[in-house]
Amino acid sequence: MSCLEEAADEAVHIIAKLKESKPERDKFCAALDKLEREDKIKSIEPTLKMSPFRIWDMPVHFEEGQYDRILRSDTVVLFNYDSKSNSAKTRGSKGEVYSTTFSQCTCMDFQARGLPCKHMYKLAQQYGGVDFSKIYKSLHSEMPLKAEHFK
Repeated sequence: MSCLEEAADEAVHIIAKLKESKPERDKFCAALDKLEREDKIKSIEPTLKMSPFRIWDMPVHFEEGQYDRILRSDTVVLFNYDSKSNSAKTRGSKGEVYSTTFSQCTCMDFQARGLPCKHMYKLAQQYGGVDFSKIYKSLHSEMPLKAEHFK
């Protein structure tokens, strides 16, 4: 049996397994969605290298929930940007004002997790030269894979 025939047999086996089991389909779709998110996050790497936000290594942005924070950063509004300290203020959803820099934020999310929050991602995009356009572009066009697509 040739390599191509073996690959085709394996593909048929995988498809049959996906058709038989909703949990397997869910797992498969989640894995594909994760790979797609990771590819989009990798698109920031060239601009990240030149940014003050580079203090956060690439693996940090792959952590659970970071992709969603990047997406939500698109709605954040910054004010009182200070170029000397690379800091800005932002207003939270309940009206509270947070101080944000490339390395920290006074919001509860950052205080609890110690990873970049949506406010920091907005600062990186607006004043740090990090290009999130490929990620933001998917905000309205993204449709995660569902197990039902493989019935």
